[in-house]
Amino acid sequence: MAVYKYIALKNNKELFESIIEASDDRDAREKIRNSGYIPVKVYLNDDDGKAVLKPVYHKKVHLSLKEKRLFTTSLQSMLASGIPVIEALGIMEKNLSSQKLCKIAGETCRKITEGYSFTKALESYSESFGDVYMNLCHAGEMSGELDKVLERLIDLLKKQQAVTSKIVGASIYPAILLVIIFGLLLLLGNYVFPLFVGYANNNGIDIPVETSMLIGIIEFFRHYWLIAVILGCGTIYGIIQFFKTPPVKSAVDSLLLGIPVVKNFIQYKSLANFTAVLQVSYDSGIPLTQCVVMAKDSVDNYVLKKRCEKFEAFINKGMQMSEASQMSELLPPDLQPMIVMGEKSGKLGEMLKEMSGIIDKKVFETIDNLSALTGPAFLIIMAVIVAFVAIAFLKFYYGMLGSF
Repeated sequence: MAVYKYIALKNNKELFESIIEASDDRDAREKIRNSGYIPVKVYLNDDDGKAVLKPVYHKKVHLSLKEKRLFTTSLQSMLASGIPVIEALGIMEKNLSSQKLCKIAGETCRKITEGYSFTKALESYSESFGDVYMNLCHAGEMSGELDKVLERLIDLLKKQQAVTSKIVGASIYPAILLVIIFGLLLLLGNYVFPLFVGYANNNGIDIPVETSMLIGIIEFFRHYWLIAVILGCGTIYGIIQFFKTPPVKSAVDSLLLGIPVVKNFIQYKSLANFTAVLQVSYDSGIPLTQCVVMAKDSVDNYVLKKRCEKFEAFINKGMQMSEASQMSELLPPDLQPMIVMGEKSGKLGEMLKEMSGIIDKKVFETIDNLSALTGPAFLIIMAVIVAFVAIAFLKFYYGMLGSF
């Protein structure tokens, strides 16, 4: 008789795992059915007594914050209602509006029926959801409070989505100005200047240098727009990759933190990510040292990440969070008392949540401040371009009048 491990449905909805002795696979399934259960997966144990499962292959699927939030909200609401995870994922596969999410829900559901845990089943899409998401799900699953952890993840995604929306909203006005400038140049290049240039060439009138430059730029984009787009995209990609190299990123991040308004935005945005992840993971019952590791991974700025590493080192040495944050200079001085109060009162999680809310407000304030500066800056740039176009046109126009 061999020992088989199996996953079965109890009362047609509750999934459980157990072992059974049987002569073969068919005999094992028959015994499970005779016990009143529905066999989902039956397999032999390996030498270590663990089920032999197929390796999980990672798949790259880009998910927006909105899609992550939809997936998490749908799953959390059904788990909180008492629906088993396998049934919840099956419902999501058929009803979610996003085809990508339907596929993820379906594949995760099928892997669970094969014997994987929820987190292990979702691991195929770990790059899509991110390490923080996966670690928190794992902690929730191990503690038996997956629905509560998903609820905290929803709050975290809401905050990230709010910041992203605020940044996009602040970028709309400059984008509109750029479209207006581009439209003005197209109008002049297609309808105005060709008439004047043709007249000047027929009558031997000299074209001013400014007008020649402007016409040359417009003509280049008219005839070689595809090359311009490819070169532009290639240049932007090259610059981005160049700035990602460690020495350059370190220098640029240090430089940006030296600009007052930009410094506030970068610092508070990084701290918003750090404190939000720290608070959610801490409330989920994850050890503080692991919480700090996950929170550190959410920080992009090189200089601030170094401070996070110092903070982590102090925590690993057994220091209290208030002392570690002060010595690492991670948090602004006005937020330090909140950590001290949280530790003394034994309500560190609540204090971290309150501090996270304060930092979120600071992020929105700095975005508004940046918008107040970038608006006039773009107006100045637009005024310079319009002035150059006007000078080119007027010099050309008065030159033609002088030829009569």
